[in-house]
Amino acid sequence: MRLGGINISELARQGLQEKLREVLSDEEKITLHQRYKEGELSEDVAEILLGDALEEIEREREAFEEAAELDTTGVFQK
Repeated sequence: MRLGGINISELARQGLQEKLREVLSDEEKITLHQRYKEGELSEDVAEILLGDALEEIEREREAFEEAAELDTTGVFQK
């Protein structure tokens, strides 16, 4: 539907996506990301629900995995 050159349907879709992303808690975002990684959610659905958070969660996960592999020998003082 267009109103004065504005696609109302597209505006509504974008607004809904933004609201969904705003109301999801961090825990829900992590759960959705995990379901995406396990193949339970398609990339399209994950992108709609998580948006930029999808990439951010992935970067944080990779950084955490790299940090977990660091040699911590001698890091702690006695």
